[in-house]
Amino acid sequence: MSFLINHMSITSYLNELNEQQYKAATYPGKSLLVLAGAGSGKTKTLITRIAYFIKAGVSPSAIIAVTFTNKAAKELKERLQHYIPNTTGVYIGTFHRLSNLFLRKYGSFINVAQDFQIITPSDQKSIFKRIFVDLNREENQYCNHKNALNMLSRFYLDKTTKYDDLWQPVISGYLQYTHQKNLLDFDSLIEKAIELFANQDFKRIFSTNIQHLLIDEFQDTNPPQYRWIQELSSEQTHLTFVGDDDQSIYGFRGADVTIIQRVSNTYQDLYTIRLEQNYRSTPSILALANTIIAQNRQRLGKNLWTNNQEFGLPEINEYASEYEEAQGVCRAIHHLLHKGVDHTEIAILYRSNALSRLFEGEARKYQWPYKVSGGLPFFDREEIRDIMSYLQVIADPRQDRALLRIINKPARKIGQKTQDTLEEYAKQYQVSIWDAILALIPSFAPATKKALVGFVELIQSLNYQAQSLTFSDLTNQALNQTELLKIYQEQEQAEHKEDNLYEFVNAIVDFEKNYADISTIEQVKIFINEYFIDDSLNTDQEKGLTLSTCHAAKGLEWPYVFLVGMEKNIFPHENSQHHSEQEEERRLFYVAITRAKKQLRISYALKRQRFHEFLRQEPSPFITGLSPDLIKVPKASFQAVKTSVARPQSNHKKIIKHEIFGKGEVILLDELNDLITIKFLSVGQKSLRYSLAKKMLTDDIA
Repeated sequence: MSFLINHMSITSYLNELNEQQYKAATYPGKSLLVLAGAGSGKTKTLITRIAYFIKAGVSPSAIIAVTFTNKAAKELKERLQHYIPNTTGVYIGTFHRLSNLFLRKYGSFINVAQDFQIITPSDQKSIFKRIFVDLNREENQYCNHKNALNMLSRFYLDKTTKYDDLWQPVISGYLQYTHQKNLLDFDSLIEKAIELFANQDFKRIFSTNIQHLLIDEFQDTNPPQYRWIQELSSEQTHLTFVGDDDQSIYGFRGADVTIIQRVSNTYQDLYTIRLEQNYRSTPSILALANTIIAQNRQRLGKNLWTNNQEFGLPEINEYASEYEEAQGVCRAIHHLLHKGVDHTEIAILYRSNALSRLFEGEARKYQWPYKVSGGLPFFDREEIRDIMSYLQVIADPRQDRALLRIINKPARKIGQKTQDTLEEYAKQYQVSIWDAILALIPSFAPATKKALVGFVELIQSLNYQAQSLTFSDLTNQALNQTELLKIYQEQEQAEHKEDNLYEFVNAIVDFEKNYADISTIEQVKIFINEYFIDDSLNTDQEKGLTLSTCHAAKGLEWPYVFLVGMEKNIFPHENSQHHSEQEEERRLFYVAITRAKKQLRISYALKRQRFHEFLRQEPSPFITGLSPDLIKVPKASFQAVKTSVARPQSNHKKIIKHEIFGKGEVILLDELNDLITIKFLSVGQKSLRYSLAKKMLTDDIA
């Protein structure tokens, strides 16, 4: 095709671009890599390039643009329509959406029926459960649907994968079942599309007519998606790869950053253009970001710069504990709001969803509207709702809504039919579901009767135990005896669910110290009621401040960003030990930094609570040793810690008799920060909350 066109027709678009953006939008060669830094106008450049092609005479139906998310595809379509009204023929979508489109239309070339059904991971779980039953296998820690999905993913990545006698019939059974039922999962949707693209009839009818294939967020592609790109393109296709290896943060989903870093090995004529001018952040924020990411050895390299106004150096604040961190951050937010900053201009970012709990609590105290991005609000998460429902029922079995949520969770053979019978009886006789269970148990079949009796005995036992246990200990017992913790450990993102449950117990530990004079059952009721009252205050969330994981924050921006929990084994994550994992964690830190437009405040705590125990924390290695030219460290970012060692003179010493850890000697007492450090005979040195441990202290005379 000819690129000799009337440039006056697109002058209004091109004049808005900087020099590098202009080059990227108009480059005529066969293969182009646009290395687009954070906030560098990547989407604008991509849209202008598509518009440029169409204005040059390329048919919209000869252009395919691949995005990473459906949201990005929608935005691309809408903005492109603003540039050029007649763009309905352009193929814009994710790998999966475009695969579905092409297979529906051309699948007959490879014997794929047009009416195939797409199944979700939840559907896959049900299929594997059916296969386990057919094979007379009980699910256990090794043989379960989670591991089955992992094995299946390995198969899609490498069809030559050999399985042992345990997994071979499982994977074969799955593939046979989905083939017979005309089902495609998300991975096989890509695989079938690749097979279609390799078909000569499809190439003749479709692929040879595609003049431009553009891939956004190229750094997040995985090997099957890269094969998808290679098979779909032909000798006539111009390829445009748009991405940033410094923002590749989805390795845990299978993304392979080396694809973008080595794409020049496949396409020898590849031309690279770097978009380095940033339109989002201040010079000092970019200086910090550049310094951080430069420590990664495996990168293509670029240096962000800006003409934006300066608003001061990023801050790093140290707090004595995670409680003081949450309070300090929210005090700073309060000051910003008092100055006229809107809630929507502020974000609190963190590495793990479990860290949101204290900040949500502080936001509730201030009655701020807020939204949680990258996950549900803490008390709305499945695992938290489940354990709260159990606690409700333990305290009062006649809480119907809570009881129905957990009566068959974990699965105990109390199915929907049984539940419907119980509800009908309760409605007819105007009694609770619990009373219906007690009344109807004798009438059920033996298996259902046994399951209902087991459930009743479990609730009654935990209710009895509540008479002698603290609220937090009761919660731990409920998690273990109901086997909730066990089923979460077998689910996707098990680690995050466990962290959330640990944080939930921490919330109860905080709560119960203020209600020590009432019974555990009454504490449970007050805790649940206070949550529902607080929950009703959190309205108009879209106009609120944002709490988000760093992963979910990608692609977003705020004038004021608070990056919290910057501690060793939190950020970088404790499981990221390999060099490549450390580099991805650093890229995630870089992404978080570059979300800030005006001000960035980073913070960490010196200790964090894990149940009754305090753990000493260290600053993240990502923020240690930074030059004072890059960061500001306030002189009084937290109240100085005053400690007094509880070692009386002469032969007196403080001894503790702990119900779990046994006998130990107090070696440090810090009443100001509610901290006591003890050397136990059984488990060595531990730090606990003084307010909870002081009742166990005694004077020992040698």
